[in-house]
Amino acid sequence: MVQDDLISKKELLDLTSISYGQLYRWKRKNLIPEEWFIRKSTFTGQETFFPREDILKRIETIQSMKENLSLDEMAEMFSPGLTELNASRGELLEKGIVSQAVMTFFEECTGKRDDPFVLTEALAAYVLEGLLQSGDISLDEGKMVLDVIMSNEAENKGR
Repeated sequence: MVQDDLISKKELLDLTSISYGQLYRWKRKNLIPEEWFIRKSTFTGQETFFPREDILKRIETIQSMKENLSLDEMAEMFSPGLTELNASRGELLEKGIVSQAVMTFFEECTGKRDDPFVLTEALAAYVLEGLLQSGDISLDEGKMVLDVIMSNEAENKGR
């Protein structure tokens, strides 16, 4: 790993405007993997570094989700052993994972009409929500995104 690929704890806290306590609370809840805390000797002593891209992306995700999900719910989502999810349509809407408009679009595109939503379906709806709400893609492109995610569902099962 190249030094440029790492970010110091101090720089991370300054850049993301999170506190030391928040960072370690997220670590205790397994929202940030232990192996991302890289201790290195520096001229000032021991310092903690993180893989820059991974930690910045994870903190952005946590911050965007924390209004709608508890830390425990997020910890379940980030858990590497999570392969099964059985959430109802209502739960996904209630937790703000997907809006009513995007849920309707998702159901029209996929033909989904029943509960529960499995992990791949919930993830696909969440990704679609983010892309459509940001304006980064059109509805036609949204259909293509869903096609790619859902067509690879069997291949990705258990990952």
